[in-house]
Amino acid sequence: MIEVVHDCLEKRSSDQSSSLDSNNSLDILKNHVLNELIQTEKVYVRELFTVLLIASMNKKADFQMYEKYCLNKPRSEAIWKKYSECAFFQILTGLQISGISLLSGQNHSLKYFLQMMTPTAS
Repeated sequence: MIEVVHDCLEKRSSDQSSSLDSNNSLDILKNHVLNELIQTEKVYVRELFTVLLIASMNKKADFQMYEKYCLNKPRSEAIWKKYSECAFFQILTGLQISGISLLSGQNHSLKYFLQMMTPTAS
């Protein structure tokens, strides 16, 4: 793009009769190119912000399904501790697994949920 501008400037310079007009024309062209570049970048940043905003809203909706699950963690842990020794659960699992290891998946989802809710420093 810079070469095109220089070629255009050279053509205009050769066609101009005085160096004063050439300098003014050069300044006008430079200003026009810079303004166009700035406007293009502003549009790009605005569109990028829109895309990122929509993406983060979609992620928030994805994580909302874990909200009740994470909020009920203390209750589910209490219920599991109360009934984990029950023969019924031991027969179903076939293994003697502690309640903490069964809840490790929930711990990961809670971690990701909290990361989404915590504002980050820019």
